[in-house]
Amino acid sequence: SSQIVGTDYSAYFQKVARGEIEDDEAFAFIARVDKADREHVFDRPELWTKSLPALGITFPRENIDGMVRTAKQLLSTALSTKRLYFGIPIGATEFWIAEEAWVAVQGEVDEVHLKGCKCWLSLDLSQKNDLTALSICWLDDAGHLHVKTFYWTTKSGLADRGRKDQAPYEQWVEAGQLTAVPGATIDKTFIAAKVAAICAEHEVEFLAFDAAGMADFIAACEQVGFPVWRWKGPDEPEGSGLKLVAHGQGTRRVFEERQLTMPSSIERLEDRILEQTVTIDASPVTYACAANAHVVEDGQKNRAFDKKRSRGRIDGIVTIAMVVGAATMNEAPALDIDALVG
Repeated sequence: SSQIVGTDYSAYFQKVARGEIEDDEAFAFIARVDKADREHVFDRPELWTKSLPALGITFPRENIDGMVRTAKQLLSTALSTKRLYFGIPIGATEFWIAEEAWVAVQGEVDEVHLKGCKCWLSLDLSQKNDLTALSICWLDDAGHLHVKTFYWTTKSGLADRGRKDQAPYEQWVEAGQLTAVPGATIDKTFIAAKVAAICAEHEVEFLAFDAAGMADFIAACEQVGFPVWRWKGPDEPEGSGLKLVAHGQGTRRVFEERQLTMPSSIERLEDRILEQTVTIDASPVTYACAANAHVVEDGQKNRAFDKKRSRGRIDGIVTIAMVVGAATMNEAPALDIDALVG
């Protein structure tokens, strides 16, 4: 339908404006009300020119007056009016945290400068031919975290996937921000070799992993001669090589044995971002993953990223949350009194 086409164009030009996509044929100018205006936009006409700069000049004021009067009475009209006239996204995924806070912690992460600092790894392996993300988080002497993420995809079908995902994969590969490997699926030995190289250079505590596909990763580590072992609990014997620790992906929160769960890791990451005690290596791939992310919440306000409901690939923000959760798992948690009594 024309509405779907318009939505596709809107999403595309927003990515052009943010610099996520380079297109010299596209000029993006976006006018919309501010987030703080959204709740009261119908009752504050002085805000309307933010999204309608031609209001009262080439676009008659009475047109929008009538639409707003109707929108105040009909929910269906209210939603479409907010979207079409004020640029307010309805039913769409917005940035998972205050975007200005996210922007404030983007910077350069110097791997060489951080040698000798304790660090942690996290891994989200791709299903078939989408993105694989590997994040590394260093803790410096001042208690500040530094996070960098590496990405892999397949060369096969790269251009088509870029068009489907509305992501400039070819540009990212050319710029060295994304590694494209031969074949229709990602050979896990590429990731195993990178993990081995990081462990040879840095003081890695352990790697947090999503259980999906980990058997293939462990096999790849064996293939490249890199020893790893899976931690199964404090009562189980330890192995040799890099320790692998499972990280839950859903909204279930587990308090026993300080297990890694997504609700806790998201909270830790949010706290660090809002306190500006983390620096996340500036990357258009990471920015796109963060912008695509959709967070779901259960009845106990436990949150997790939902890949199915997200706008696109989110692997990078998933591994960033996982690795920050791993790096901070021994910090004392903030007490949630409501959760304790409710």
